[in-house]
Amino acid sequence: MRFPWPSAERQRLLWHVFYAPTEAKEDDWVLGEGQALRFVPAEDIPRLNQHRSATTILTAFLSSPAYAHL
Repeated sequence: MRFPWPSAERQRLLWHVFYAPTEAKEDDWVLGEGQALRFVPAEDIPRLNQHRSATTILTAFLSSPAYAHL
């Protein structure tokens, strides 16, 4: 999915977001030092403490036909 995003310089940034279904569990992932990963239910996304760009992109994705078909 592609998401245009206004930058502080009033230019438009283009975010490319990739997604795929997975049956993996949190413990199946191996991350580098200091990194963390957590799977959360879609309905919890709006309540997470995250950057506004993540909130905007995730909210748009969760209401998209692409997410509905996963």
